[in-house]
Amino acid sequence: MGSASLVLAGTLPVESSSFPRWDNLVEQAKKFGLPLVFREMHRVLQPGGLLLLAFHTGDEILQEKELWGRPISMDFFLFQPSAIRQYLEVAGLGIEEIIEREPYAPEVEYQSRRAYVFARKPGSVAKL
Repeated sequence: MGSASLVLAGTLPVESSSFPRWDNLVEQAKKFGLPLVFREMHRVLQPGGLLLLAFHTGDEILQEKELWGRPISMDFFLFQPSAIRQYLEVAGLGIEEIIEREPYAPEVEYQSRRAYVFARKPGSVAKL
């Protein structure tokens, strides 16, 4: 069974409380359904474990065909930070901080607002 199938089935192929932290881009989780993925993140994080999410803000899926003068085929999944906060809290994770920023210069990155969410699984602080 591939990793996508494991996530869709509701379990990652790891034991509960096995990760001290999880760094992930929400865009990768979108196709599996955010509530399920956030519940799985909560399950596999150690008590006190950290979660960092970085994502583009908005309410749409952008399909880009060109970036920096080069042809591409890329979908950008945009999310509202308030919706992500709600999904994480329902999954049992505590929000420590949400940071939003404007895009850097066009020659540096895609021109969309970004959000960074720092969350933690309740419990004793994990050893990193």
